Amino acid sequence: MDLNYRTIPLFPSCVHLLDIDNFENHRDQLIKEIYEDRDNDPMGRELSNRGGWQSIPYRIEKSRSQLLKRIIIDSLMIFEPMAKKGVMAVEGWTNINRQGDFNVRHNHPNCHMSGVLWIKIPDESSKFRFTNPMLFQRWQELEHYTSEFKAAWNVFPTYHFTPKEGRLMLFPSDLDHEVLQNESEEDRISYSFNINIFSDRINNGKQE
Repeated sequence: MDLNYRTIPLFPSCVHLLDIDNFENHRDQLIKEIYEDRDNDPMGRELSNRGGWQSIPYRIEKSRSQLLKRIIIDSLMIFEPMAKKGVMAVEGWTNINRQGDFNVRHNHPNCHMSGVLWIKIPDESSKFRFTNPMLFQRWQELEHYTSEFKAAWNVFPTYHFTPKEGRLMLFPSDLDHEVLQNESEEDRISYSFNINIFSDRINNGKQE
């Protein structure tokens, strides 16, 4: 029997990667400022992180680092896939993971998108891993696809990204993710953030 076969991807979860031009010119300054923040608040907070240091969240416009603020705001302003920019409210925090530190599987409720900017990534300092949101319901389906089909359509139980310095990644906030152990003797440093997107017709919480 002859069959006409095709696959149509419906309702994908979109993960966006943005590489910052000439990031090497800014890297050392960002690292210096993040260590200064840790020295000013050595306790930080513990949420998904196991070990290491995480800053208290703050709105990006209140960042002590003018450089970090400019990188994040400029990157989101020229984010091409969004035709309607609206207003993006960004709240973020910095992360320092030492050898053996990691972040457990979690998601980010009460926001629309999330992101991470990788600032210092020692070689082989672990992976960023997403879990398929339909893993439980579709386990048998995923298990029985061919390796070639899985690779062509990214239909895996989990998917790993290798961090890269100067790369900014945006993803839906409801996607479960985790950061595997830092296997390097050097610190791994990143800036994580959440985005709430508001229509440009809304001003100060009231519809115009």
